[in-house]
Amino acid sequence: MSNLEPDAREEIDKKLNRAGWEELDSPSGTGFTTEHAAGSRPADYVLWSDSQPVGIVEAKRDDKDVNHHRQQAKNYARDLTDESRYSDAYSVPFIFVADSESIVLEDLRKHSRSFREVSGFYSSDDVKRELQRDLEGGKAWLREHTYEDTDSQLWKNQQEALESAKKAILDGRHKLLVSMAT
Repeated sequence: MSNLEPDAREEIDKKLNRAGWEELDSPSGTGFTTEHAAGSRPADYVLWSDSQPVGIVEAKRDDKDVNHHRQQAKNYARDLTDESRYSDAYSVPFIFVADSESIVLEDLRKHSRSFREVSGFYSSDDVKRELQRDLEGGKAWLREHTYEDTDSQLWKNQQEALESAKKAILDGRHKLLVSMAT
């Protein structure tokens, strides 16, 4: 296990490259810049898709807990530009905090607000796909409909399982395990 941030950055560069991100000389096109000004301090990485900032990557040494450095990345996301497009506070929709072994993602959009460990960085296409999702509309539909809209003859345990899954989705959980008899 490496201990130095430069070693972690080398691994992060490889992971970004595997996700299709290439280093850019300037913030135009699709790729990433390093040490990009974000307020009074530079962000380790800024991800750009079609010349728009879409993510911040905060690099950490392996001996630092990546979960404890989200606020630093959020500060960069807030200070990157004067434009607050996400949750009325942030310039980018996604922040990542990573070391050479793990990556955590926080979705800063108003109706998502999720934080979780991920196996890799989003690609530019992944970012575009995520940004096209109508999270608010999907949750509104879910709040307005019940299992009775599709099947009014479910067993009590099936009804409870579906209500529990619905609640978990509305609460922003990303992992669900549903086990029901057929």
